[in-house]
Amino acid sequence: MQASIAIKNARLYQDLNRKILELNTLHDIGKSMSLVLDLEKLLEMIIEMTSRVMGGVRSSSLILFDEETGKLQVKVYKGVQRNTPIEAISVGEGIAGKVFERGEPLMINNFGVEGAGTESDNDTPRSSLCVPLKVKEKPIGVLSVSDKITGENFDENDLSMLVTLASQIAITLNNAQLYEDLEASYLSSVRALANSLDAKDAYTRGHSERVALYSMEIGKRMNLVPEMLKTLHIGALLHDIGKIGISEAILQKTSRLTDEEYQLIKTHPVRGAAIIEPAKFLKEKVPLIKYHHERFDGNGYPEGLKGEVIPLMARIVCVADSYDAMTSKRAYRDTMEKESAAQELLKCSGTQFDPKIVAAFLGVLSDEAKMKEIERYRYS
Repeated sequence: MQASIAIKNARLYQDLNRKILELNTLHDIGKSMSLVLDLEKLLEMIIEMTSRVMGGVRSSSLILFDEETGKLQVKVYKGVQRNTPIEAISVGEGIAGKVFERGEPLMINNFGVEGAGTESDNDTPRSSLCVPLKVKEKPIGVLSVSDKITGENFDENDLSMLVTLASQIAITLNNAQLYEDLEASYLSSVRALANSLDAKDAYTRGHSERVALYSMEIGKRMNLVPEMLKTLHIGALLHDIGKIGISEAILQKTSRLTDEEYQLIKTHPVRGAAIIEPAKFLKEKVPLIKYHHERFDGNGYPEGLKGEVIPLMARIVCVADSYDAMTSKRAYRDTMEKESAAQELLKCSGTQFDPKIVAAFLGVLSDEAKMKEIERYRYS
């Protein structure tokens, strides 16, 4: 009798430990996913973590509904190599289509019962778990896993784990999509702001967009990480935002500026930083805007910073901005030929400009296809 109770208690203890481990894993996963808002990275993370939660599976798939096509698209697949390509799935078709349509999870062990193929077919699993992804009861896709590596069948514990994980995934995916939509709207607003600034002067139309694109290409050649490239792009679009507070009569003046007018123009980086700084989501762009007129030799403005003390992104925009200014027509001078502008960059490398950034930009200039793409933003 006592032996029987001891065995029962041991099993309960094992079950409890397993449940604690599962809950800890789910907590860690939920926390990790909530920190990632890049949709592409998030999709990859979801598949990795799904496999981890299930203790190792032969394959796993994240399948999302595409509103435009009305079909389910396999966004990420991880597992054994397939003999057939993964195609779009119609709602109600196959296991994933049925689970999406019904909004209910499905667990199948021993596929022979379903007549879905034989074990010799590499694409046909023996066991499968498929659960819907829902946001406010609306299905947005399905999460599917097949065949435990151990060879065991799936059980109710596995199903419960996957359902819990799916609920976390659905919320995180929805948040990431909302964030992506918000970012797109934000970028559109930034572009509108930059375009309104460029429109103040017929000679500078498209300037901010070109500087942003040149800067991005330099950043890519310098292997900046995606988050830095994003900051660089937005900051470059807004680099001249401080000119909003400067009279159009001065900005468009065809004759030589007076010393007083030139000093006023030189305040635009500080003015721009002051405009942007109160917006918390733009704060990381402030150094780029404030210091894009600093020189590598320390003779720039507003603070006379020198060398690598100048923020990297500000140094990048300095080169891109200068090149675009040289190759654009101004009220007081004609356009400089691209070859001459490139020579000027080389001539000022080490004095006005960071030599490493000049070298990277010369590589951009040699890419004819990329330059042609950017030149679309040059208006006559």
